[in-house]
Amino acid sequence: MSTRRPTPSSAADSEHPQGRTLDGNYAGRAYRLYVPSGYRAGSPAPLLVMLHGCTQTPDDFAAGTRMNTYAEQQPCLVLYPQQPRTANRYRCWNWFLSVNQHRDRGEPSLIMGMIWHVLHDFSIDRYRIYIAGISAGGAMAAIMAACYPDVFAAVAICAGIPYQAATTPMGAMQVMKRGSRDPHLQGATLLRAMRQYRRVMPLVLFQGTADEVVSPINADHLLNQWLYANQFQLRNGTTPLDTLSPRPTRIERGHVPGGHAFTEYIYTTERGRMLLKRYLIYGMGHAWPGGDAAGSYTDPYGPDASRLIVDFSWRTHCPVQSRV
Repeated sequence: MSTRRPTPSSAADSEHPQGRTLDGNYAGRAYRLYVPSGYRAGSPAPLLVMLHGCTQTPDDFAAGTRMNTYAEQQPCLVLYPQQPRTANRYRCWNWFLSVNQHRDRGEPSLIMGMIWHVLHDFSIDRYRIYIAGISAGGAMAAIMAACYPDVFAAVAICAGIPYQAATTPMGAMQVMKRGSRDPHLQGATLLRAMRQYRRVMPLVLFQGTADEVVSPINADHLLNQWLYANQFQLRNGTTPLDTLSPRPTRIERGHVPGGHAFTEYIYTTERGRMLLKRYLIYGMGHAWPGGDAAGSYTDPYGPDASRLIVDFSWRTHCPVQSRV
């Protein structure tokens, strides 16, 4: 298995003069790593893993989400794994294949290998590792959170798909257009994937109502899948025991000036722990809300998903230290 430690990138320093963008490689798979100017060796910093969508690259995704800018404001390292064309002609993560839906197998194991590189070479707070993605990257982010709940403190998904909603390419196309099966059954599938590492997982979702690539019903199914799993774990695996209503604790409506209206659904446990958020953005298509037009699949007229992800995630810590 070939590995290459992160080395300075030739392109990104001009884009982000305050920080550094490094190139790395794990098992023949490339990745980019943004190290903010505020990083100091010996002072553990959070790590955010960002999974791009189909046809995208790490640089494209970084430009569109502006996540490196937020990494400067609230210092964290940002890891951008890259899916090569040799693995998928459109650079999609192959979330719909069974081999890529289990711990320590397939693409999840490759992404974890990249994370291991970063943990080995940089001072990372292992209680504060987060993952986010869009579209195929959102589906893979759900897989990573399901298979490695002992690693990730929270997950953010934009226009994604529930865990193990499909196991074939044909099934994937059907799910993207029509949604998946009973989310309660999928919740049980999610709990089985977590195995002995099972725990409550904070989640934030973003979905446009005009998305013609991933049907908005998938956001409902994603929410219900994780709602079911979190409800089970709160009743059976937390001390003290807690409860989570299937109805949102609070609903707030907003409007981006000159842009889209949106509704925010907030789910908080009886003991006051905010676990789930869903943003439904009216009139937005298949895009990262509030993104920069310098990147693909962005809609600058939506709420700023990158800021919202940072604000949501930074409130959470993994209750166990990462085992990687």
